[in-house]
Amino acid sequence: MSHTKEPEIPVEIAELLARTPKVTEAMQARLAAAAEELDHDSGFQEDFIKGHFVNSMLEAMGDEGLSQSEVARKWGRSRQYLHKLLNEDKRVNFTVETMVELAMLLKRRLELHVFKECEAAHVLRCVVSPPPAVPESAMFPRRETFPYSDKDFIPFHPTPPSVNDDRISA
Repeated sequence: MSHTKEPEIPVEIAELLARTPKVTEAMQARLAAAAEELDHDSGFQEDFIKGHFVNSMLEAMGDEGLSQSEVARKWGRSRQYLHKLLNEDKRVNFTVETMVELAMLLKRRLELHVFKECEAAHVLRCVVSPPPAVPESAMFPRRETFPYSDKDFIPFHPTPPSVNDDRISA
């Protein structure tokens, strides 16, 4: 039976941790108030969503091995425009069309979800307090309350079904 030794914390980090003040309840309350304020700030929400989109597109460009110049050329836009978009330049308007075009060019899909205020928690709010509890009945409706039957859905297939496929009704 071998015992592994805990890695030692570098001296600089140990000193930094020793100097770092403890988080008090008053600090937590101020952080919670600031998070609540940001949660209702449309400018912050817009910037948060744009930043998330840009990070996803930069990751996709890396996955596809494409430079900004190559993406701009494939997209039919100038490299300067793409650069401004990816740097969240305020002069470039993020439209849904622009976001979908770029995502599709990079072999990605853009989905938009709209939540009730009490249904979604942003990162800052999650740090401060847990999201509100959702009753199990809301997550898993009873079969009799679900308005659709299995016959109402066509299963997804990666290839289009043939014309004679009985899953498709005229």
